[in-house]
Amino acid sequence: MLALVSVVVLAIALFLLLRAPVKLLWAQGEDRGWSGMVLIAVGAQHPLLPDGTPGLEYARRLDRAAELYCDYPSTYLVKIMVVGSAHPGSDVPLWQAGRDYLLRQGIPGSAIVVISSPCYNCMDECRLFIREWRSRADLAAPEPILPQLILVDPAYKSLRNHVAFAWMAGWLPQMELTEENPTPKQRWEELILTIYTFFLDPDWQGQLSLMRWVTWRSRRVA
Repeated sequence: MLALVSVVVLAIALFLLLRAPVKLLWAQGEDRGWSGMVLIAVGAQHPLLPDGTPGLEYARRLDRAAELYCDYPSTYLVKIMVVGSAHPGSDVPLWQAGRDYLLRQGIPGSAIVVISSPCYNCMDECRLFIREWRSRADLAAPEPILPQLILVDPAYKSLRNHVAFAWMAGWLPQMELTEENPTPKQRWEELILTIYTFFLDPDWQGQLSLMRWVTWRSRRVA
């Protein structure tokens, strides 16, 4: 009986959580103009290795971002975005470790966008990626001209990323998943964390409300 009640509660929570962004996405449709810019957003991952270089999962994401960068023809302007502050036990910010790793992979410094604002979790990443994406978009045009956005992250974080982008930007990026088969434990943890963040975390309630207002206001002005 308890299991049935839990399933019903989760179903109602997901419905309320996804109803508005899904409606917004359907209304927005696919008829948008793309600029020649591509932004590749790399989700950071701690801890770093003792020498301050990315760990296995972070390196895997950076490798995939480097591959995507090299796959685009020269007619595109491709940028890789790195984020992440220093975490306990390390003096090296995650963005610095990511930037240095990409430079060693042969990615030119001019193609790396460093976002050094405080960033300690997935939601911070989404907010900063959206801010950078919006700063490079022409939302005042009759048909908004947007950079393409590709998010490189593991599959178990995809629910949180999808909901965050839908609520804050009314739009979803292309997802490049570095882990195809998350475990059932990871799926449940992600679901619980997503529901907690969007319903119970007071800091995020304020940030989400602000981002939704900015998105709505920019469309009204346009």
